[in-house]
Amino acid sequence: MKALPTQAKPRQRLAAEPRKSHRLQHTMAAIAAALTVLLIPSPAKAASEEASCSANIFGFTCTAGPINAHPLDHYVWYQVLPGVSTCSWWITDVANGNVVAAGNQASGNPKSNYVGGLYGRYTIKASGALCYVYINNFGGDALTE
Repeated sequence: MKALPTQAKPRQRLAAEPRKSHRLQHTMAAIAAALTVLLIPSPAKAASEEASCSANIFGFTCTAGPINAHPLDHYVWYQVLPGVSTCSWWITDVANGNVVAAGNQASGNPKSNYVGGLYGRYTIKASGALCYVYINNFGGDALTE
């Protein structure tokens, strides 16, 4: 009778010897994690926008903007610096023309504040001799409440 050929036993791995497939999986996972960090935009890097204008000495109306509301917190921040007369100002939704905030500031009485609950694009307008208005979507310090 003919002897059957003996099959070679598979070499046993040492405990410290990693499998090639595991190394490849770990490498691919590391690359995927790095790409995820690089390719997904961070909310903190949302586009900051600002605009300003000054009404001239004759009190003609000026318009600043439009700017987008803050993309996560849904606000705009504004500042009004009256000139030599009362400054009338208003913030308007560009899409529908609705006024979302307005006021009259006496000369020497600056005002700044947030307007919340906003989702669109907004302008600020001013009328009054040498009145300065400013609007942004990243905030500031309130001068008055």
